[in-house]
Amino acid sequence: MKYSLALKKREKGKVKYEPFSIGTDSLEEIDNFTTSFDDNDSLSEALVKEGIISHKEYGKYIALIQLRKEDNKLIMYGPLYKEAKNLTNPEVLKKNILELVYKSSRGDKEALDILNKYAGRFYRIPPTEGYVGSIYEYVRIKTFNKEVSDILYNKLIRDIVTIFNIYVYDYNARENAYILDDNGNRKVKYKPLHDLAAWYNNQVKPKKVKEEKLEKEEIKPLIKVDDNQISIFDYFKGE
Repeated sequence: MKYSLALKKREKGKVKYEPFSIGTDSLEEIDNFTTSFDDNDSLSEALVKEGIISHKEYGKYIALIQLRKEDNKLIMYGPLYKEAKNLTNPEVLKKNILELVYKSSRGDKEALDILNKYAGRFYRIPPTEGYVGSIYEYVRIKTFNKEVSDILYNKLIRDIVTIFNIYVYDYNARENAYILDDNGNRKVKYKPLHDLAAWYNNQVKPKKVKEEKLEKEEIKPLIKVDDNQISIFDYFKGE
């Protein structure tokens, strides 16, 4: 599958996403690139300096799309930025999700709500659907501020990890085994990893940035371009 960044535009009352190239169509490489920027505006500024987009397009919402023959598909939550950089490491993301259990056990209602949504992502989706029951049971009990048994608590941890592993790592359900890479490590399915990282990051953001704010009509300051600066796009050269 091929991916691209794209500018959100409105033409004749319709929204369209106009793709532009940064030298790669790999989702993992696009994530590696965008996570070096703080936010939409800092990425936009760099793109202007490189001549990828125009000064007039500075500050417009930058989307992430999957390139398809008939119609491109918008990827939910958009590009990942610096705050989510570590989340593309599977074990870091897993650890963050497991920390929701600890936080919720200490009375954090927001963490409990995220756990409930985590279960909802995998409900009725084989083979993960068989592991969400303990999460729902845990959420129900903690909602009423009741004590959770050690048996349920331990099952909860195992099921959260199992769901994560099946979803993020290449798993052969028929043989009940993970597919290994050349180094003997579990092979990562990058698109599911990206999706889960983007979802989690969106859930824990203290304040959500709305696209309308990014597209507010105001005069943007001119960006000075230094012809001698090292290009950020050198990252992709020579590959």
